[in-house]
Amino acid sequence: MGNWPSELLQYEEAVSIQDQQRRTVSDSETNTDESDDDVVTPEDVVLEPQPPCHSREVVEHENPLPTCSKQKIQNLVWEVDVADFSPKRTRKKDNRRPASALREGTAQKKTASTSIKYIAPKNEATAQLMAERKILDLKRWYCMSRPQYRTSCGISSLVSCWNYLFSTLGTGSHPPITQEEALTVLGFEPEFGDIRFGPFTGNSTLMRWFTKLNNHYRVRGRCYFLYKPHGRNKTFGVSSASALEMLKKGLQGDNITFIYHCQNHYFCPVGYEDVPLRAVNAYRTGLTQEEVETWILIGDTSRKHPGVHCKKWSDISTDLNCQSPDFMDIRRLDRGMQKRKTKKVGGNLHCIMAFQRSHWQGVNMNILRERKRHNVVTNSHTLSDKDSVETEDNESFEESMSSDVSS
Repeated sequence: MGNWPSELLQYEEAVSIQDQQRRTVSDSETNTDESDDDVVTPEDVVLEPQPPCHSREVVEHENPLPTCSKQKIQNLVWEVDVADFSPKRTRKKDNRRPASALREGTAQKKTASTSIKYIAPKNEATAQLMAERKILDLKRWYCMSRPQYRTSCGISSLVSCWNYLFSTLGTGSHPPITQEEALTVLGFEPEFGDIRFGPFTGNSTLMRWFTKLNNHYRVRGRCYFLYKPHGRNKTFGVSSASALEMLKKGLQGDNITFIYHCQNHYFCPVGYEDVPLRAVNAYRTGLTQEEVETWILIGDTSRKHPGVHCKKWSDISTDLNCQSPDFMDIRRLDRGMQKRKTKKVGGNLHCIMAFQRSHWQGVNMNILRERKRHNVVTNSHTLSDKDSVETEDNESFEESMSSDVSS
């Protein structure tokens, strides 16, 4: 038992000497022989007899393993080469051509196949020709009563239309009126900003106010519904296409204005644009309605929104053709179709109203006074001439009588 540590040390020294000898031999050999030296043979493993174990002595290892060097133990680890099991990842070469080169190549192929040189169409557009497709009367925009009071969009739009029809700011001869002047004529008193116009301002209300203003300023005009497909005062027999045609014709003239009643607001169309559906027709004129898409320019009296909106006629027609509880806010199209929280089904207050100046404005009192004064002056001259003629006749008669008496 006491000789066991010394024997173990002698064994380890012998093993280390053998390892050194093998290293020197392996360095001189080729790489192919190195793999053979690393193989552990039974001769490298020496089993020593296990010393007797007493019950009182503590044994470090109950089942001691065969003794071998650290180098040999490290060589026992297997290294598995998995390169053959996993395919090598090689980056494929991108042979695709860029989009610009493809377009150029396609164009070259087409040119080569047709062998005909492309000739771009000539542009013969003029301002007069483009004015047939793009209408914007600046006087309508000048007459917009902007900004409005908090809820006075109805009367503000009506004043805008009246000024365009009858004032010098538009196409008339009267001085332009203001919102405050119109409200005073209609019987309202300040403060105008505190008046809640919403509950009592409707389509028929605006038409009545238009008539009152005309009577007060002694002008003549008429108003009517241009397009109202649903609800009270429905325009029978008027389709969306015919309403668009009448709206465009009215905007081309100068004796009619419009008010568009949308979701909780009134504002005034001031122009339109017919946009061709094809890019090649950008400067063409004489296109049919099927070849263009019409956008309506609408002047807004509210300072919280753009001064001029540009909306598709298709969206406006959709708004006018909705029926309760469905509705669409033309100024907030991003919200799409919406539903009101109401039990009422059917009908729609949204519409387009027309306000027109009559060609015959009645008898002008100023002209009548001028003609009356002229007639008075003319009559006075005529009477004086008649008196002078009568005196001459009397004198000649007296002379003749006196000559007869003397004879």
